[in-house]
Amino acid sequence: RKTGYTLDDNARALMAAAKHYDIFKSKKSLELVKTYLSFLHYAQKENGTFHNLLDYERKFLDEKGSEDSYGRALMASGFVVSSSVPESIKATAKFIFDNAVRSVYKLRFLRAKSFSIIGLYYYFKKYKHEDIIEKAKTLADSLADAYRKNSANEWKWFEPYLTYSNGKLPESLFFAYLITKDKKYLEIAEESLDFLSKILIVNGKMELVGNKGWYPKGGERAFYDQQPVDAASMVQSFLAAYSITKKRLYYSNAVLAFNWFLGKNPLNQMIYDEATGGCFDGLSEETLNLNQGAESTISYLLARLSLEEIKAP
Repeated sequence: RKTGYTLDDNARALMAAAKHYDIFKSKKSLELVKTYLSFLHYAQKENGTFHNLLDYERKFLDEKGSEDSYGRALMASGFVVSSSVPESIKATAKFIFDNAVRSVYKLRFLRAKSFSIIGLYYYFKKYKHEDIIEKAKTLADSLADAYRKNSANEWKWFEPYLTYSNGKLPESLFFAYLITKDKKYLEIAEESLDFLSKILIVNGKMELVGNKGWYPKGGERAFYDQQPVDAASMVQSFLAAYSITKKRLYYSNAVLAFNWFLGKNPLNQMIYDEATGGCFDGLSEETLNLNQGAESTISYLLARLSLEEIKAP
């Protein structure tokens, strides 16, 4: 409790609870949807942006949250709008989304833009508004521009380095394609995801980029520490690719990425903890990080629920 709460984790948890409700219609998950959605509502400022950090006494610790937390809040509220939760709950999610989306053109960072595109896609499933297409197009174009600027020969990527939640970048362009029907987004999504696959799938296992140095273009790749949030983003990216292209390899790769949690990783260690239902915080060179944080556990749940949602015939 002393570390307080974040918009980041509540947004992730909101999405997990809403996905769980969609699939299982559980009353408990519906109660959790209300709890996490209330947090988003509480964290939203009058101008539609959000605080990210809240202490145990419910005081905000920041003037303005990060762009990533904003993008995750947009993604989660958009998802709730398109989900099967009762209309009264959707109305709150729509209120949060409509207030937040006004700031979408101010985003500078690619991952925040990617999270936002995914939110726009889910919102668009319910409300086919022209301005949603415009916003998605503007964000997707800036990703496409970054891709053209940094992509060369063997390096088919949006930046001159690979860092965290890499899978979200191609995933968001798959969704941008669904909104706009513009094939260029689909081409870049597939090309960049295939590039990622070649790097991350080593000897039939998922080897994530390590956060101790990441992977600069033309430089040394860090293999540790590997984190659950990155494995989950790969599962979801492969599933988005499969649901659009129907290529079986993408589904197989989604299962392979998920198996990282179940011991098919460089240490052959279970990252998911069956005893607690939690998930360890990551994989170091010689050992597991035994902390079981919110981000890691929710990342596991999102990956698991996504596989439940999209099943290969």
